[in-house]
Amino acid sequence: MRKRFFLVLPIILLIVGIGLVVAGSNLAFEKPKDFETTVLCGNTIYSDTILTEDLLNCPSNGINIGADNIVFDCRGYTIDGDDSGVDYGVYNPGFDNVVVKNCVVKDFDTGIFYYNPDYNGADNGLIYNNTAYSNQYGITVYWSANNRVTNNNASNNVNNGIFLNWFSGSNIVMNNTALSNDVGIMIQDSSENNLTNNIIKSNNRGVYIYSGYSSNNRLINNIISSNTLTGVRIDFSGNNLLIGNNMTNNGQWDFTSGGGSTNEVINLTTRQNLVSFTGYDISLRVITTGPPDPTDYSNISKYLIATNYYGN
Repeated sequence: MRKRFFLVLPIILLIVGIGLVVAGSNLAFEKPKDFETTVLCGNTIYSDTILTEDLLNCPSNGINIGADNIVFDCRGYTIDGDDSGVDYGVYNPGFDNVVVKNCVVKDFDTGIFYYNPDYNGADNGLIYNNTAYSNQYGITVYWSANNRVTNNNASNNVNNGIFLNWFSGSNIVMNNTALSNDVGIMIQDSSENNLTNNIIKSNNRGVYIYSGYSSNNRLINNIISSNTLTGVRIDFSGNNLLIGNNMTNNGQWDFTSGGGSTNEVINLTTRQNLVSFTGYDISLRVITTGPPDPTDYSNISKYLIATNYYGN
């Protein structure tokens, strides 16, 4: 009986081993649709990750992205900082095709940060359906291109709700809400970005486009109202196009421009006496033909009064 037992046991082990090899080979070729994992503050993720609980009082970064082509889905959970230092709720240091979605990010220097640390931008990504509040900056795209920033709420941040900075080009910023920031959406040293169908209210400044490198940006069909100082301000930036925006009830100026060149505003909804510019080659017009332009002004609609006051 003892010899028979030792003879059967290797056969059983052989069968079990074959089963494990087959199962293992199947797993290798089948990527799970949902990958839930436990992550901690400061972890770096290298594959698709679904957050399963809040991350609270993170002492530095919340989550670091560590690879191209991954999805980070918070499923509505919160990533919370400790209100100190220069840190980021979700930090993408130059990886492409990265999706960050459904996160609530607060109490960091920057809530969600797509960054180019070595001239290799965090390109072709998606920042979708996130809430970024109580940060210094809500969502920042820095030296990165062809990203989509859509359906986010970037409100109640100290500085900018959404910030496109330093050669960030061809990004689409669409269907976002930016309330009660210093600047709702800021474009600095960045060109060929598209801001469409955003709601930008109750900030100090609604949209601010700044510097000579900020050109060929398009603002289309945005609601920009009830901001304390200005609805849209363009300084030292050229060839920007504003079409069909509703800029009303802003405290000092619905639209103001200083030092810009060949910026064009079409179908602007505004109140009278709240449009100004100090630059040159700026046209403000509507589709409806008005009376002749005032003396010494060109391309000024009958619905607008131009001044030479340098507004805020």
